[in-house]
Amino acid sequence: MSSKNSSIGLHNPSVTSTPYSLKEAHTLSGQSKCAIVACVVGGVAGVVVGALGGINLFGAVGSIGFIASIVGGGALVLIALGGVSWIVVTNRKEQTPVIQPNTPFNNEMSNTRASHEIPENTPQTIAQCTPNLAPQLDKERKYNEQRDRFRIAARERMERKPVASVELLDCQEPEFGANAREAFGYFYYGETPPESPVRTFGGGQHACVATDKIPGRLFKKQRGGSSDDTMAEYVERADRARKICEANDLYLLYVPKSKVVDFKPSVVLEEKAELLDGGWESQRACYQWAVYDPQLQSYIKEIFRQLTIFICLMGLADAKYDNVPLTKDGRVALFDLDESGAVIGLTRGCAKGKDGLFNMIPLEWFDAFIELAKQHLKADDFNKLQEYLPKLKEKANKRHERVEKLSKFYNSHHITLPTQPLIFDKKLFKGYKAEVVLFAEKAVERFNQQISSLPHLSMVVGRKISIETNVQDEFFKAIVKDRLFSSKPIWYKEFEAIEKEGLKALQEQGYILSSKANHDYFFFSVIC
Repeated sequence: MSSKNSSIGLHNPSVTSTPYSLKEAHTLSGQSKCAIVACVVGGVAGVVVGALGGINLFGAVGSIGFIASIVGGGALVLIALGGVSWIVVTNRKEQTPVIQPNTPFNNEMSNTRASHEIPENTPQTIAQCTPNLAPQLDKERKYNEQRDRFRIAARERMERKPVASVELLDCQEPEFGANAREAFGYFYYGETPPESPVRTFGGGQHACVATDKIPGRLFKKQRGGSSDDTMAEYVERADRARKICEANDLYLLYVPKSKVVDFKPSVVLEEKAELLDGGWESQRACYQWAVYDPQLQSYIKEIFRQLTIFICLMGLADAKYDNVPLTKDGRVALFDLDESGAVIGLTRGCAKGKDGLFNMIPLEWFDAFIELAKQHLKADDFNKLQEYLPKLKEKANKRHERVEKLSKFYNSHHITLPTQPLIFDKKLFKGYKAEVVLFAEKAVERFNQQISSLPHLSMVVGRKISIETNVQDEFFKAIVKDRLFSSKPIWYKEFEAIEKEGLKALQEQGYILSSKANHDYFFFSVIC
């Protein structure tokens, strides 16, 4: 991105020296400085007048001229002192919280990445007319506290501090049975109303249901129906995994306790893990944050070491972020223990080929973990692993380059908070067609709607926004509302052209780092 286009209408807070912290700015405005100069001049004049009166220049002692000079000079001095004091106090009260960009990762990546200077022509006055950042700063402060708690928990786990064990409830208790059956019924209802104590979640092979009436537990069943055999096999795999962890001192890995409950068909009652964050994307951000955090690097390296051994010995295939999530107490919970083969689990996982442990590990750690895998894999399996390594190393290098680009992009635009909004500046789009400007303006509106609810670690992997462009969506209607087309192929094709030019314009003006349009499923996504 050229420096010419790097000045954009972003929410651009002033710079201080403490990452993500509140700090008073002690500089005065230009008007205040002028007022202080005037007060100082008045004070000096008062001193001079009083002094001249004291040497009887305006009359003898006791005369009207003498008294007037002394009183007038003193008054000028007092007024000047009072004015200076008032200006300083007023300016202190009017200071607003400001934040320091430094790096978009709260300075956690500074040991691996060079700092990037902000272009000289980046606007420094935009923040004066943008919304107050205080609510977002307060939210970020809470997230920082959560991250600090995790660092403490991770350190305690490394020191082998004991973790409280949860005992599953007696399935024969009448109260348990009634609450469990209520929760179990929602397997068939889908989403639950907000006021319900029951929540449904989960992806992949299993659907999950939890209820506030049975805290610390959840129910799990296989999608497409469960049999007693499949649920019993799930519990048996979990027991087998737990024994592998115990026998090999994999003390950071944690297999939630589980048992089969007969509700015809059977379901699994499982201990509910308290995750650091939920979902594949959020856990990916958690892992990458830990990789680049100096305080967590030895911890996350030990996590990867233990996961490598476990995958090799268990034959775990479906190794992906949301199946090996980080928990709030500093461990890794192990879910959905598919035993289709260790090579799959190390290289690609079972979903779309983008998972697998080596797709989580930084390139500079590869050699150590390849050697570790060799110690625990059969010879044939290790030979298969070596076939994947060139491609895995290439992908790891691209991940690192992407993180570098993100860091440079966020630093150069003073984006310091995941929820920091963009400010649309129409003047930047003077040279573009009217429909392209309209596309850009409506896109920024949509970006900000989604930005307000992004996960707290989203900047580690990029603030990703997706916008639907089907004909029923308001975004599409806003772009083509003044245009009449005879058939879908014609008007949607023209929209695609506007979309292409609009995304290019947004990137040229620095609002987005990258974009990707999908016309088969009618949406586009951006990193902003």
